Amino acid sequence: MMLLGSLWWLLAAGQLGKYLGAGAALATLPLALLAFAAYPRWRDRRPWRGAAASPRAPRLLALAAVLIFAILYPIAAAHLLGPGSERGPGLDRALAALLAGHDPYGARTPLGHPIDALPGSLLFALPFHLLGTAALQNPMWLALLILRSAAWFARPVDAVAFSALVLVNPGFMQDYATGGDFFASAVAVFLAADLAMSAFGRERASGRKLVAILVFTLALNTRPIYAVALPVIAAEIGRRAGWREAARFAAAVAALSLALELPFYFADPAGFTPLTAVRKAAALPGAVWILPPLAVLSTGLAFAWRLDGAGAMALIGTSLAIMLLPPVLAEQLRYGFTPGTLYALPAYLFLGLGLFGAVGRRQTDSG
Repeated sequence: MMLLGSLWWLLAAGQLGKYLGAGAALATLPLALLAFAAYPRWRDRRPWRGAAASPRAPRLLALAAVLIFAILYPIAAAHLLGPGSERGPGLDRALAALLAGHDPYGARTPLGHPIDALPGSLLFALPFHLLGTAALQNPMWLALLILRSAAWFARPVDAVAFSALVLVNPGFMQDYATGGDFFASAVAVFLAADLAMSAFGRERASGRKLVAILVFTLALNTRPIYAVALPVIAAEIGRRAGWREAARFAAAVAALSLALELPFYFADPAGFTPLTAVRKAAALPGAVWILPPLAVLSTGLAFAWRLDGAGAMALIGTSLAIMLLPPVLAEQLRYGFTPGTLYALPAYLFLGLGLFGAVGRRQTDSG
């Protein structure tokens, strides 16, 4: 849990440093570590009673998350608290180009940067773009995460604690309230992975498996980093339903991913801007050639260890951390606290789902 506390703080550090200064931001680190270290003992000191233990608590928190977005997004969109995020408007511009019959990757964000989201992100955001703006997907994804966490964790209080810690993190809140899609893609991958593991249990209907394959393919193709989820989930399916089913799942997802990506790539190979996202690792020389292979190699542990759902999420989080954290830390050391700490979010989310889930189940079993 100390590792999770460190990641929570790193995710928050960019915004804390921006508004409080470097010294105050550093001073919050021991507080974050203490809170995460103390939670398991505090949570299991006695059987939980009260509002946080109610099965209704996650639903109320999901409603609160939607209301927070409804209040803060108009303020952020009006740039009353800063420039906001360019990722949400960038998605809208890419989708507008796509609907007009043009290459979406020829569009640029309001600041002139390339679109770095893969086609899966565009398709997930499309219904919300048609409703007005792609940013509207954020409260849906957060509400789904909170509601699913009520069943994912051992007790309602775990779901409330995990979700509340996500919601109060300043780094997350900046992405959420300004309409950025970085959080949305991470939640999509988690929910799709959860659906796939469930659908490929023994004697499941083939229709549910097909839906799981399609949803997982779209989620995997939101950001290049989520390729590490495929071998981990395939290994978990292999244990649940047999290795033949796992091979079929992996082959179907890989084939559909190529069918989704290649038309956009061949339309303009040099202009397929998601590939330019690797430049974000430039703060650490050689990172592009070292960290992704290490992350992929780490997913091989899924075939060596017997994992449950929580273990699978923790391993995905570990692989993401291998890829993302060294460049993030290098950027902070070089430039001070920057908004780049947001890129710790996927690692925090998946490790949190894994570690919170594992601790909660272990304590429930021993209690």
